[in-house]
Amino acid sequence: MGTVKLGENMEIKVEVIKKACSMAMKAHKYPEKQYLFDKIKSSSPEVVFSFAGSLSVNDWFAGGSFGDMEVDRRLFPSLKYVGLDEFGRVNEAFFKRFKAVLANPKFELEVAQSTSGHFNSFHFCYNNNKLSIPPAPPSVFALFGNMLP
Repeated sequence: MGTVKLGENMEIKVEVIKKACSMAMKAHKYPEKQYLFDKIKSSSPEVVFSFAGSLSVNDWFAGGSFGDMEVDRRLFPSLKYVGLDEFGRVNEAFFKRFKAVLANPKFELEVAQSTSGHFNSFHFCYNNNKLSIPPAPPSVFALFGNMLP
């Protein structure tokens, strides 16, 4: 199985990237669910969490172009653009949805169970033509953003 290098000391298996993209699309098929999660079907310990982004024109153009805002550095201190030492930007509507997911006690429990106690081991992706990652290897992949159905 090949790997894709996304920065120093960071490797992500192709199967994980494919699963993350697939889960982003699948989240739009279940709008009644706040989020979805699934394990990677291999010997690896990764789990993918995804949620549907907004398709509302108002959400895409709220405030400025594409409704983007600086990431909340208190909540995501290591969310940066790949290859750049700059903090990432996110769509405000997606960010609000994600904060609602984070506030869900069921989500916290599922993350804790899937990471065997390594709750801080997240890998955040979002697809506004940018991918942001923390500096440590992940055990949980959370899709942050929108992949149009």
